Amino acid sequence: MAEHDVNTINGILTAIAEELNEARGVPFSKTMCFIDREKLFDLVDEALDNLPGDITAAQALINSKQKILTDANTQAERIVTEANARAERILADAREMANRMVEESQIVTAANKRAREIYAENEAKVKTLNANAIQYVTEKLTTAHNALEATLKEVDSVRRNIRTERKEVTVEEGK
Repeated sequence: MAEHDVNTINGILTAIAEELNEARGVPFSKTMCFIDREKLFDLVDEALDNLPGDITAAQALINSKQKILTDANTQAERIVTEANARAERILADAREMANRMVEESQIVTAANKRAREIYAENEAKVKTLNANAIQYVTEKLTTAHNALEATLKEVDSVRRNIRTERKEVTVEEGK
């Protein structure tokens, strides 16, 4: 048998397989062979002695793998939870901003509507005031015109009276 690392299960099982392969066959049988029973028992005993250590090592690897998977899943869940929370905050902020923008838009729309109403009201008032001012000025001008006409008539009357009196004074002086 070739020398193998008989401190591991794989090495021991390989040694057993080689022992069986190298065993001399029994005449007239294809499946039977002569083996060193003592050597084979020693290899099986050694395998049984090493088996718990290898199983423990394998179980430690499995546990380590399981812990890594559990930690990875926990971290993944935490990341997903944080991402969902952040996404919710972003959505809430976006909704709030949209609501504010709608509200501001409604305020601007209402303010524009009110401004148009005030402008229309003031435009009507300005037209009324202009019409009233024109009417007032027209009335005052008419009154002033009438007063001037009356004054002119009076001035003409006074002038005529003065001319008449002058003629009378001149006629009396010429006598």
